[in-house]
Amino acid sequence: MEDIQRNLQTDFFNKLKPALRNFPSHQFRNPVLCVKAFIQDGDSLGDDTGTYEANRQPNRLKHRISFGSGNISDSESEGTCQSSPTSLDQSQPLGDRNHNQQRNAGVAEHTNTTSLPSRKRKGGLRLAPVSDSASIDDDVSTRRQMQLGHENFPKRAKVKPDGVFQARELSLSKFVVGVWEQIHSGLVLEPLVLTEQVNLIAPGTTDDDTDQSSGRSLAAIDVQGQANHNVESFSRSNLFCRRVTQASRTCRSIEVIVQARWVELFDSYVEYLGSMNPELSPTKSRMRAIAEACTDFGWTEKELRNKMAIWRGYKEIKDALGWAALVFSGMGLYRLCKYRIGFDADKFYKARALRLRMEVAADTLHPNWRQLLAIVGESTQRTFVGHPHDWVVHQDGSDPIPLRSTYLRYDPQFTFEHIDESILDTAAWGADDPRWIPPPNTAVCITGTSVCDLCGQLQSNEAALNACKCFPGFFGGPRLPSAVQIFRTSNGRNNGLQALVPFERGVAIGEFVGLVTKGIEDQDVLDSQVAGRRYQIWQGRQGNFTRFANHSCKPNAQFEKFTWLGTQHVLLIPLASYLFTRLRQTGTRHVYGVPGDFTLKALDHLPQSGIKFVGCCNELNAGYAADGYARSQRHRSKTGLGALITTYGVGELGAANAVAGSYAEYLPVVHIVGTPSQKARGVSASSVGGKRPHRHIHHTLADSRIGVYREIAEKFTVAQLDLTTVESEEVPDRVDWVLSQALHHSRPVYIELPSDVVDTAVPSHALERPIGQNIISNDTNGSVSTQQAEQILQRLYSAKRPLILVDRGDGTELLRHQINEFVQKSGIPTVSLPSGASMVDNSLPNYFGVYSGPIGAVDLTSAMKSADLVLIFGCQFSDTQTLGWAILPERDVMVFIGSNHVEDEEVDVGCVLVEMAERVDKDKLQKQDTTSWGDFRSQPSQSLVPEELINQDEFYIHLGKSLQQNDTVLLANATPIIGGRDFILPPSSHLIASGMWFSIGHMLPAALGVAQAKANEGSSGRTILLDGDGSFQMTAQELSTIIHNRVDVIIFIINNSGYTYERYIHGMDEEYNDVAPWNYSAAPQLFGQPQGYPIQSCRVKTWEDLNRILTSDGFVQGKGLTLVDVVMDKYDISEKAKVLFEFAGKQL
Repeated sequence: MEDIQRNLQTDFFNKLKPALRNFPSHQFRNPVLCVKAFIQDGDSLGDDTGTYEANRQPNRLKHRISFGSGNISDSESEGTCQSSPTSLDQSQPLGDRNHNQQRNAGVAEHTNTTSLPSRKRKGGLRLAPVSDSASIDDDVSTRRQMQLGHENFPKRAKVKPDGVFQARELSLSKFVVGVWEQIHSGLVLEPLVLTEQVNLIAPGTTDDDTDQSSGRSLAAIDVQGQANHNVESFSRSNLFCRRVTQASRTCRSIEVIVQARWVELFDSYVEYLGSMNPELSPTKSRMRAIAEACTDFGWTEKELRNKMAIWRGYKEIKDALGWAALVFSGMGLYRLCKYRIGFDADKFYKARALRLRMEVAADTLHPNWRQLLAIVGESTQRTFVGHPHDWVVHQDGSDPIPLRSTYLRYDPQFTFEHIDESILDTAAWGADDPRWIPPPNTAVCITGTSVCDLCGQLQSNEAALNACKCFPGFFGGPRLPSAVQIFRTSNGRNNGLQALVPFERGVAIGEFVGLVTKGIEDQDVLDSQVAGRRYQIWQGRQGNFTRFANHSCKPNAQFEKFTWLGTQHVLLIPLASYLFTRLRQTGTRHVYGVPGDFTLKALDHLPQSGIKFVGCCNELNAGYAADGYARSQRHRSKTGLGALITTYGVGELGAANAVAGSYAEYLPVVHIVGTPSQKARGVSASSVGGKRPHRHIHHTLADSRIGVYREIAEKFTVAQLDLTTVESEEVPDRVDWVLSQALHHSRPVYIELPSDVVDTAVPSHALERPIGQNIISNDTNGSVSTQQAEQILQRLYSAKRPLILVDRGDGTELLRHQINEFVQKSGIPTVSLPSGASMVDNSLPNYFGVYSGPIGAVDLTSAMKSADLVLIFGCQFSDTQTLGWAILPERDVMVFIGSNHVEDEEVDVGCVLVEMAERVDKDKLQKQDTTSWGDFRSQPSQSLVPEELINQDEFYIHLGKSLQQNDTVLLANATPIIGGRDFILPPSSHLIASGMWFSIGHMLPAALGVAQAKANEGSSGRTILLDGDGSFQMTAQELSTIIHNRVDVIIFIINNSGYTYERYIHGMDEEYNDVAPWNYSAAPQLFGQPQGYPIQSCRVKTWEDLNRILTSDGFVQGKGLTLVDVVMDKYDISEKAKVLFEFAGKQL
């Protein structure tokens, strides 16, 4: 350190004098020099391997040292010099720059073309002075809890229209948004910008160049010298271009304010001429003034009149919004004033409320902007000084008031410091930042690199090195002030926060900063933790505008955690619908539907929630796709929901068939319905003059029964939620409740989402808690499960011929693994119904296949009828599945078991099965002779002649040999479900067949949902659909959605000229059982083929044709679309199908 001190005393000031020779130090009364210090190995100059600087590593500190007036002091703020308002340094956020003027008055930093400021934002945590305890405001009346339990979240009054002007998508509104954007940008508008351009030369030129070629421009640089440009010259070029751009922009601002002032002077002169010449009419006075102006301008009268019309628009905007609106107007000002769209007295009257608000932002962010007004004789004195958020504005245009004054009644000593980064409470943490997250591996620790947890890209404060673009407005680049203002609420709720411009969903508005501390109770804090170590951020005395976020009357944001360079940050982002976020947490990644007028706003929330919207051809198909999605999720992930979103009335009724089918077959589908706004509902239901309402909303039944469709949905959903009547703080509990009902009962739910509540903010703390799925309340200690397991085992031990019959209904699909474990350990003979064929591992020796009575691969009717105890897991005994109920055992030997009950007793069946598998004693079970039952795995031998036509019986046996592990096979109604029910399923494969609803056309859209769900799960198996020609024609248009979304699906269409099932029941040769003869193999040509998406489409008639497909890459690998038109004889059906159709006909 002695060498450093000696060098500073000898060389420091000698090198400093030339650098400051031309600096106008006489302008400062108390000059202070800011020096940024580095410690570096002298032997490693030129590289940064020996340089130590703050921000490079979390444990290194950085200080600011000031030389001036004979004293040296350590600054308490972050380690980068702060600029005064007159500085040209634009590397800082504008909000920071002007705020620092208040805290560090007199501190300046000169910027010129030879010494450029760093464009990198200098971070670092500021250490608070060590004290015994933080100063905490104990007045409970001002507490604002950021994270609360649902039981004590503060009640918020219902949002009502307040009549305050809000910008809308009109030209004047867009202009206002543009002004706000310009004010909060990095733009510098002040006369100093123009004076600097007088001697402006192109970067890279020398003084000699200037003498030889005065006024040489950037474009005049020798092209041959461009290859030799280095980093310094490029940076100087950037500065040069920035200055020229700012000068041009400043000139434009001066131009419009001068032209607006000229119109005022013109009007005054016209009045003067009229008063001095009473004989002149106002029109003639105006014409004389125009003639004089034309002479001075040298323009024709037409030219001047055209320009005056535009200039008068400038004046009208100035009269309404003030000079700030003109100075900071965007590129659309000329067009707005030329076409005058939205120019009317009413709009300008409402816009006047923004005048003082604009001046607050302009004065505090651009303290010298008023100097431009000197050219038109206006005052250059600032009206508002300090930080932009030191002022509280009013929505009605009243005078802004200081922030401090709004809290004096609660705390006479109230102070609040606006800070840009959180301050560490050293009394609580010392110098150990609790937000720091250890590197995930040693390699990252050694290299010193940071990788983003969200995008996986490299993070760096150096813009050239940073690849993380998650929140580019705050990390990895310059940070600009957020376009928000603190406003005074009109209903006595003190202050709130309002956005001045529309923020895209997912874009960060600001970082939640304050004192990083711990142990604060009964105060407004934000709690968080890293690696189990909890910390708090308290904004009682220090913070930023995010302190006021939850005070807004119309909030639309939530807080989200983000890790930057190994340190956790809390960001305020617009709320991506709580509902969609919850859906994603349950495993949903796709929502199906058709865009409608009442759903459009809701659809904006999906991408930021991590969910993809899949637009279907109609609402019915969307419901089928959601059904298929839920089937795949439940079978493979043991959780998950299907989801569809439709518009009110016409859309939801179109999907009702599919939702009812999901109810019948126990699929948890969330049906979200976009409904009319609360305002529209009120207007529609209100009477005029005491007469009946006559104003109806479209998609209604031409009456005031807004809730009639929800009443219909109550018949086939287990829970309904109308978000119109739910207070915002209650939304998390209500949404969680309705989703938990869907998960618990494995059935659909119905949610009404009015178009005007989509953006309502709700507490986000509930996102951290799991959604309850098992809501059994009578078994807190597991005793009921244990008792039930013991009772079932005792009945099994007493039975002589016990059997297990399995299906996928009643939520039992979630218990597939527990059922298989018990079946394996007990050795009890087990069979399944056709719709539950994949519920039991087909390789288990005690599994005897699908129970279909005499039409099954093996006939187990006698075994089932003679059983004295049958455990029924989720079976749906429809007449179709049970041959008109002819093959059912007696009711008194059956024990019905669902996912949440055994017979009528509510119990957690998952726990019961685990207990049974652990306790079962095979020696106590009666041994049964099953040698005569047959083996469903023994398929008949085939001898297929390649040239012969394909037939029903042989087709399914032959196709079954080509199934692979993890395949999902979907069987449509009639012949496919009969022929495919006896497939021998490879491990982890899934067979989907209807057991109760049997809606024709169901399976093609369902295949879309299944395939997309499997892709989300990372499954390598194929999705294979066996569809009938009549069924395919019902929903064929969804093939376009499959192609558009590049979904991997294999489709076999059984082309036998019509409805075979109906033909054999009644009307064998009637035309009503025929379908139009489509060229199915040509269908993909109608919908196009995306690049890189393989499509294989063909028609097959013989076994040779079919074998060619079964050995093709498209079928074997399952990539892209394979569509096979399998032509069969019109009357060809299997003998099994004939028996089934005969039983079905008897039920008519």
